[in-house]
Amino acid sequence: MEPGHQATKIKAMRIYAITLKHDRGTAYIETTATSSRIAKHKIMEAEGCPERAIVKIERITKSIFDN
Repeated sequence: MEPGHQATKIKAMRIYAITLKHDRGTAYIETTATSSRIAKHKIMEAEGCPERAIVKIERITKSIFDN
């Protein structure tokens, strides 16, 4: 490592399954994120839904980099 540079800790990218409830039924969406909080915000932004529409967030793998 070069002098003056700090090592950057790489966070594991994980896969999350999110269940959304809306007026026409239930939707199941998978996304990648480094935390469930970030996954929730990604889905809320992409779907234009409020936080109360999210029924469940489940991490479905340890990491996308795991073998």
